[in-house]
Amino acid sequence: RTGCDGDVGCGHPSIVEVSTTSCMWGEQFCNIITISDITEMEQGYLKVQEMDRLKSQWLRTVTHEVKTPLNGILGVLSLLHKQDTEDKHRILIETGQNAANLLLSYISDLLDFFQLQSGQFKIAPASYNIYNAIYKCLDIIKFRAEDKNIDLSLDFQLPVDYQVCNDKARLAQVLLNLLSNAFKFTPTNGSVK
Repeated sequence: RTGCDGDVGCGHPSIVEVSTTSCMWGEQFCNIITISDITEMEQGYLKVQEMDRLKSQWLRTVTHEVKTPLNGILGVLSLLHKQDTEDKHRILIETGQNAANLLLSYISDLLDFFQLQSGQFKIAPASYNIYNAIYKCLDIIKFRAEDKNIDLSLDFQLPVDYQVCNDKARLAQVLLNLLSNAFKFTPTNGSVK
């Protein structure tokens, strides 16, 4: 802007959008040039982007901070589980461990989402026994099946010592999500195989 006509942006640089249109005016060919001041719109967009960034950063921090006490709960439950306790107490402790592990996996999902959003998501491939990995997932989530009296079974067609090479944590997340949805949409007294 070169002059000051009382506008808010007077004396400050503006962001403009320029567009041209060609047309015929009678027998003459014309170009119409339109110049629009989009400074306020652009500044609003930048503010929204900054607010979104701050919200994501806050959620990422809170999610990360929740993992610390949750890991403390898991540690205490693990110590209780190792002690000589009655069967009814062991079942309650295992249910608490399973629930805490499931919550921990949901928190990890959120953190992964934020890493994906920021372009920092990493895959960590390693060789491991797929059978054991699947059974660990079933142990984590079996309490959900018991709550709804759902018959949970695994029909494993590969050798028990079958090795795979991929990201074990990501596979566990996928399996837990699939199992969670299976329990969610399976009626009481149903089955998941």
